[in-house]
Amino acid sequence: MTGPILGGTLAAIALVTAIMWMVPVIDRDTIWFGVRVPGDRADDPAIVAALRRYRRHVAGSGALAAVTAVALGPWMPFGFWLALTGGVLAAALIVAYGYAHRTVRFAKVRGDWYAGKRAGVAVDTTLRTEPEPVPWWAALPSLAIIGAVAVIGVVSYPSLPDELVVAVNYRPDGLEYVTVETTVLSAFGPVMIQAAVTALLLLVLWVTMRARAELDPARPRRSGLRHRRFLRIWSYSLFAVMLAQNLVLATVAMLIWTGSLRDAGPVMIALVVLPVVAVSGLVWAAALRSGQGGWRLRSGGGERDEPTDVVPPDDDRHWRVGGLVYVNREDPSVLVQKRGGFGWTVNFGHRSVLLGVAAVGVIAVATVVTALSVG
Repeated sequence: MTGPILGGTLAAIALVTAIMWMVPVIDRDTIWFGVRVPGDRADDPAIVAALRRYRRHVAGSGALAAVTAVALGPWMPFGFWLALTGGVLAAALIVAYGYAHRTVRFAKVRGDWYAGKRAGVAVDTTLRTEPEPVPWWAALPSLAIIGAVAVIGVVSYPSLPDELVVAVNYRPDGLEYVTVETTVLSAFGPVMIQAAVTALLLLVLWVTMRARAELDPARPRRSGLRHRRFLRIWSYSLFAVMLAQNLVLATVAMLIWTGSLRDAGPVMIALVVLPVVAVSGLVWAAALRSGQGGWRLRSGGGERDEPTDVVPPDDDRHWRVGGLVYVNREDPSVLVQKRGGFGWTVNFGHRSVLLGVAAVGVIAVATVVTALSVG
């Protein structure tokens, strides 16, 4: 295993470990490891102990994955080595989060934390009548990159060789180059992916900017203002992700068209990896700064409202798989703010989501069957 590849893998392990370390404090102070708790229980000793234990487990998971990467790198094919290293890290992190989730949930049930609490919800109708505007201008750099790469591709296409090197496999005995016949599809694949992913992200942005806000019923006005600030941070985060993926795919397209992928060294690899690492760091810094739904932000505008004794309803029964998957057939919302992360997730109890999942499954099966029949 070459030094740059191993170094990049260790950097990725460190980044994932740092992100998972931060996840508990990004969620609202009334959500701990996917479990809803009353505000007066946010610093309960059971939660503090679960957080400390979880972070020890996360640090150990990162160290275990790093040792696995270093110890097995020289002896295994690149693909298997990468899958094993990622699998070790993912499994260890899942166990750490699952154990913390169960600890907090048992403490909540055992202590009957919601006994005597008055539950309620808050709605800000101005988010519908006067929605936060989407800063569409921030998409211009991504669109410019797509246009420039497409023009370069059209000009370069007639002079491309009969075969293109589209991937490199790292093996213990050397490098293996994957080549394909030069066609419009193979040559312009990166541009097509750029356009498709950009369109998808723009759609996700438009939908999430109008998705249901999760407001604090104890401070509805203040949390509404915080939500608007959160939407602005969320939108710029998505535009940053969009720009990074377009830069990466533009670099990949140039490497393929010029034949430089065969001779790509550490500098070329860095041009592909650095935008992803940089944007990932910026997005998670923004997430840490704002918190999920903007709960860590100042409300701004000088608006104040007197706190009440109302708490959000205990809706844990709708959150499955450690509080990561939302299933509620009675909720008309397609998107809800996720637990254990930054942004939104889908309501798997909604009919349109189920139809979408079924359609994706049919398309995936049809694609596999077609590929096997052609092969």
